[in-house]
Amino acid sequence: MPILSSRNAEFLHNEVPGIKIAEPLRERLRLCADDATAVKIGLEVAREIRDVAMEAYNGVYLITPFLRYDVSVDLLAR
Repeated sequence: MPILSSRNAEFLHNEVPGIKIAEPLRERLRLCADDATAVKIGLEVAREIRDVAMEAYNGVYLITPFLRYDVSVDLLAR
């Protein structure tokens, strides 16, 4: 699931059992000037995770955050 904002990252980190978002990433998202920049960072990180996972597994499971299908399509297209 690509992270869309600092608020999204903090919620996942603090409220969803089993999900931990690294502090350096949370800090990068906190420093974003706007949501578009946060989405860009979230997609970059999601691509990195996808690429590593694809080295060991046959596929990945995508969760589309907040009905933002454009974000999932972008992740699939690259």
